[in-house]
Formats: sequence, structure tokens, C-alpha cells
Amino acid sequence: APKLLESENLEIAVPGTFKANKSTIKISKFASVLPVLSSKQHPRKMNMFGNDGREYLFLLKGHEDMR
Repeated sequence: APKLLESENLEIAVPGTFKANKSTIKISKFASVLPVLSSKQHPRKMNMFGNDGREYLFLLKGHEDMR
């Protein structure tokens, strides 16, 4: 998504990184490539960069019950 790729220095926390009484790690930018893995459901690997300088990896899966 071009608009997502253009987004930088967001006020949104990196999912899963929030800790009470700690500074919030916010999304700095998204990686330009979203690889599709070769498995049954074809999940996507999304990389984003936090304002702490670290890279965070997330696996995006569809058509699954995530209970």
C-alpha cells in the first residue's frame, strides 16, 4: 500500500511493546517489501521500524481463527 509505505514517525505504538511506566515505542516506518511465505495460507511477513531504532517482525495471516 503506497500510503502505508509513505507513512513515517507515526503516533502509533508498535504492537506488543507497550509497558506501563515506560516510554512508548512508536512506529517510525514500514519496510518497503512485504514477502509472501510459501505455505498453505500464504502469510505475509511485515517488518516495521520503531523509534528506538529496532526492527520488529510480524506475521500477517488471514482466514484463520486466532482464538
